[in-house]
Amino acid sequence: MAYFVISSIAIPDIRFNMASSKPVEMTLDELFKTPKEQLPRYLKIKDAVVPAGSYVETRKGKTNSLQEIYYPVYPSQDVKIPLSELNKEGVSTQPNGSKIVVDTTGKLSLVKNTDKINAKLVIHDTHIQESDLDSTGKYFSSPDFTIEGKFDGSQLGSDIVKLFTDAGLNIEEDAILLHRGDSGMSTPTAILLTLMAALVGILAILTFIPQDNLLKFAGIGGTWDEYVAANTVTLEGITPASMGKRIGAYVIDYIILYAILYVFSGNDYVYVIFVGASFVYFSACDIFLRGSSVGKMIFKQTISPTKLGEEITQNTLLIRNLIKSIFSFFPLIYLVALANPARQTLHDMAAKTTVIDKKSEKI
Repeated sequence: MAYFVISSIAIPDIRFNMASSKPVEMTLDELFKTPKEQLPRYLKIKDAVVPAGSYVETRKGKTNSLQEIYYPVYPSQDVKIPLSELNKEGVSTQPNGSKIVVDTTGKLSLVKNTDKINAKLVIHDTHIQESDLDSTGKYFSSPDFTIEGKFDGSQLGSDIVKLFTDAGLNIEEDAILLHRGDSGMSTPTAILLTLMAALVGILAILTFIPQDNLLKFAGIGGTWDEYVAANTVTLEGITPASMGKRIGAYVIDYIILYAILYVFSGNDYVYVIFVGASFVYFSACDIFLRGSSVGKMIFKQTISPTKLGEEITQNTLLIRNLIKSIFSFFPLIYLVALANPARQTLHDMAAKTTVIDKKSEKI
């Protein structure tokens, strides 16, 4: 997973930002003549048309709500009949089989019947709404409509090809697929994602290495059991909160955070957004609510140093929440708290803190 995030998401965006910060404009002819491995990550197509209504859709099973649409793109010179040239074609009214379209310049035109033309470019849009396509919708007829999207090398699935076939739309087997509405990450965000993914990958690899070997590599003598015994935190005058209460607080906090995740569910970089939101949420709560998040307040918990008389600095809180946020999507890692008397998770261990009941605090 870490390798996929780095190689397929972060690195391509970094490369694109180094070459260009805006989608690269290309004609369909230029697009088709360029080897796929050389295509820019973000493209904007000119001299092309999309017949209104020529799309296929998929819907969510339980709710039957619109999930996504796919539509073919055609070269203007092959199919478009400009309104100004209708008389030259000998047509006084809209000809049978033609459709009204908006081209990439925002002008209304007529196109010839496309039933016998194989489309070599397909646009995929997951940001579509029902209202965009109903009788009052202006998805295809809007003056702001553009043919653009992200190229990631993916291809149409056989189920989508079948939808096109059933709709009477011909698509090339190796048609280029662009994902509309997907924008690139900034270079700093992409670098941050790379570092986080690399950290998760390294930690995953370390889990396969014998613990005693890790100690030797770190220059620490003895066995793992001896190391744990020497470094186990002994709480003095502090009673750690029960796991049941900690899980309850966790559930409440992450209901709040997953509500944020739902808002950005159509975004390719939802993991980065979620990690950032998690870090900001917990850091703000710890600083302004004095060591308690919303969930901890409900269950009357707070963060405490493992030794009486010590204080938790803001830097300590930031380190604690950074580690906590990185592992937001791996809740099972919190089970490490069951293996030590102080009920410390990884972020607690790094910050030398634990979570206690407020009534047990004696500092």
